Amino acid sequence: MVYLELLKSNTICKPFVDERRLFKKLESIEAFIFTHSIKKVTVITMNKEGNISHPLSQVDIIPFDIWALGD
Repeated sequence: MVYLELLKSNTICKPFVDERRLFKKLESIEAFIFTHSIKKVTVITMNKEGNISHPLSQVDIIPFDIWALGD
């Protein structure tokens, strides 16, 4: 389902397992975020919701159902 939604919106995706690994993923793509001036990163989860403070971009965490129905 996530793949089809991302395909529809022409969006890039990176998988992660838990919050600790999410932070590691963000660290690994910081150069990409900086180089391409990405202002917003959306993290799609099964049921968690929130925001992460990051110096380069806004990181929103939203459940799949809200994300899929959002736009």
